[in-house]
Amino acid sequence: MYKTSFLGLVGVCVLSLALPSPSVSGAESLVFDFSPDPLAKFRKAPDPPAAAEEQSAAETEEAVAADARLLTSGNGLRLDFERLEARPGERWIEGSVRLRPTRVGLESCKLTAALFRPGESQPVAEITVTPIDERGRLRVDLRRHGLAKARFRVTLTEGDQVTGSVEAFLSARSPERPLDPDMRIPVEIDVPDGIDAARSWPVTFGVPFPAGALWDTAGLRVVDGKGTELPSQCEVTGLWAPEGSVKWVRFDALVNSKDGCYVQVAGESKRSNPAKAITLKSHGDDIVVDTGAAVYVLGLGPSPIKEIRSGDRVVATCQGTRGLYVVDQNGNAASASADGEDMCIEAVGPVAACVKFEGFYRREDGQQVGRHTTRVELFAGQPFAKVTHTFTITNDTNEIWFQDISWELAVTAGAKPKA
Repeated sequence: MYKTSFLGLVGVCVLSLALPSPSVSGAESLVFDFSPDPLAKFRKAPDPPAAAEEQSAAETEEAVAADARLLTSGNGLRLDFERLEARPGERWIEGSVRLRPTRVGLESCKLTAALFRPGESQPVAEITVTPIDERGRLRVDLRRHGLAKARFRVTLTEGDQVTGSVEAFLSARSPERPLDPDMRIPVEIDVPDGIDAARSWPVTFGVPFPAGALWDTAGLRVVDGKGTELPSQCEVTGLWAPEGSVKWVRFDALVNSKDGCYVQVAGESKRSNPAKAITLKSHGDDIVVDTGAAVYVLGLGPSPIKEIRSGDRVVATCQGTRGLYVVDQNGNAASASADGEDMCIEAVGPVAACVKFEGFYRREDGQQVGRHTTRVELFAGQPFAKVTHTFTITNDTNEIWFQDISWELAVTAGAKPKA
């Protein structure tokens, strides 16, 4: 069961899933990597091998050559695979390459990898490289070509003569129970006491998927109990393996609590947009976000939110305020600083937008007393912002601690203000 609860201004989701257990394109389906090990310089150089170690290495070499899963010919090329299959959530089958050319130098060698459909002689993918080292890695992706099984061949050519060849049969496992077409995953909306219903309200929730069940989010959409699509956007937040299948998807949707909410597995289609999609525009060094109900001006400096406007009226501004600030045990203040601060857009709509700020709190003399990560999330059709602020202590807390962490903005009073 899925359960979303409205806490404060947006929905927070607590999930558990028992789904039935196909594709995102990778870069290339055949990859050789002879780049040096980036950690090699930190490792102690091995001692010269003793006779017993040399014998063990020779036995290992013989074991690789005798691997019954591989058809090896010639002495110039050896491959080693831990597994000859990609598990349901994995994209790549990985192995190691060892070369021992005897006729020419590496610069005159060619290493060719080819992938074949079972029973066919024309490869579906092929790559030829000039190796730069005698040892390397290789990766093979069957899923890019929709292959459950394939014949794989690597050959070493020294000059104009093939001196080594290895063949193997590879496979890519499918999930035990694929997602059913038009499957609906229920999302329970838990409305707080005292609220009859929420309409077109922004809710954020996450959905996990079993290994190998989902490779692309293009076929996911959010619908109500009648099957009517709701304005939504989604992003992948976790994979089962590097470039593997989708493990977690985050959704932002505008829901009507009485009509129900579901994530539907459908064919690839364009998602529904809200009546007034949220927009982001650059204005000088600032980012202007228009939700349709309010306009937020975001930028670097003491306050990530510089100004909030409703129509032609400015309802809040950072002018003349301290913005984000902290006060230490001695009463010394420090404000968020644009010096060294980063601002990046993490989500661009149409339902939700998020801008992240990372920077330091500095005193007037420039001394750093802490670091902040502040995210400002805004939603289509809503005037409010959801702010997540993380304060990181960067100094010895035996020497400095804080009595106040605040955000100060100047707010214009309404027609009938009251405290």
